[in-house]
Amino acid sequence: MLLLVTALIALVVVAGLQRPNATGTAVPQDVPAPPTVGACLPSAPPGEPDQYPPSQLLPAATFGPCAELHYGEVAQVLSHRPAVANEIVGGDERTYIGLPTSIEESNWVSPINTSIVWANPTALQQAAGQQWVACIVTPGSSTPYRGTVGQALNTGRLPAVYSSCLAGTDPHTPLVPCSSPHRSEVLGQASPRLIAGGQAHLDAMCMTYAKTLTRRADFEADGQLRARSLSEHFGPSPTDSLAGLDPDYPSSNNSQSTCIVSATGSRLLTASLLGIGDGPLPLG
Repeated sequence: MLLLVTALIALVVVAGLQRPNATGTAVPQDVPAPPTVGACLPSAPPGEPDQYPPSQLLPAATFGPCAELHYGEVAQVLSHRPAVANEIVGGDERTYIGLPTSIEESNWVSPINTSIVWANPTALQQAAGQQWVACIVTPGSSTPYRGTVGQALNTGRLPAVYSSCLAGTDPHTPLVPCSSPHRSEVLGQASPRLIAGGQAHLDAMCMTYAKTLTRRADFEADGQLRARSLSEHFGPSPTDSLAGLDPDYPSSNNSQSTCIVSATGSRLLTASLLGIGDGPLPLG
């Protein structure tokens, strides 16, 4: 009897060993394509602003329509990853937004409130050979917005979260959201080259710069707007701020000037003027 049981167990073991392996069909997994310039992110992008090289992955599912609330948009996609970030940027952020590139006007340092986030392909995309790196433009405030910043100063309106607005007419008055009532909007900080030309030159160039950024032929709109470059210099103490350019500039090198556009009269601005064109002014 024992011999019979042993024989049966051996037969079962041999049969199990001779059973063919299970077979099946491999199912290919779709690999998302790289992001495209202008794609928008409906959730906050991964990574810290200006961190390079990027350590974050950017799943394709994070992209959505720009008409809905989103946190940023892809300004540039390179097929490879350069060793350092300045091999990528090189003015492309300004180009994407549509900032002026003329030599004179580019001497204004733009106050447009942006941050850059870099991102990599996902592990699946990397396994498929994708080695791109994406440059994502986001508002510095990390506030979601609708619309696009892409070429906004050439063909559209800059979303308010990218602008810098003031409660009053002085550069030192508090910053306020450009979507709320405000008196002024900051257009740029003058470079030392512009300051060296003197106050009259600064005011003239501020007006030219304002016309370019707003795309308004009649910038002052029958006296409803005023553009000027407010200059100041510092006294013996760094906390002393004195109106006007330092008479000893440029040897003193302690002057600065800010191009500001303000609403005149009692009405306040209710939106950014950047890219507004010749349509009605946002006055409330």
